[in-house]
Amino acid sequence: NWRDRWVNGLRLCVSGGLALVFGEIFGRFGAPSAAQIAERVALLSYASINMSMMAMMKALDLFGRERVVIDRERALYGAAEYLLAKMATELPLDAAFAGGFGLLLHWRIGLRLPRTTLVGTAPHLVSPM
Repeated sequence: NWRDRWVNGLRLCVSGGLALVFGEIFGRFGAPSAAQIAERVALLSYASINMSMMAMMKALDLFGRERVVIDRERALYGAAEYLLAKMATELPLDAAFAGGFGLLLHWRIGLRLPRTTLVGTAPHLVSPM
């Protein structure tokens, strides 16, 4: 959530660092060719897997820390209500990190994809549904 400044700063560094690492691994893409299709697909696959894993690690960490509160308030709401509320509150911040990752990756790699398309698609990678 917004109050964990240290964790959010760390997530910002990791997201930016991953985009730069992918940029170093894959370099700048030139004009599209048949030989580069596999590299582009690999880049987008690795990027989506890494962003999804980062969101999952954050969620698992928070579930562990919130377990005491959930056990205490179990009679007030069920698991579905908890997950829906959790998703509604956490998704904007997760989407912001994924969008920043997509923007930095687009700049570093030089994809011919419009920037708004990649930045608009990246936040969907962290969505649990």
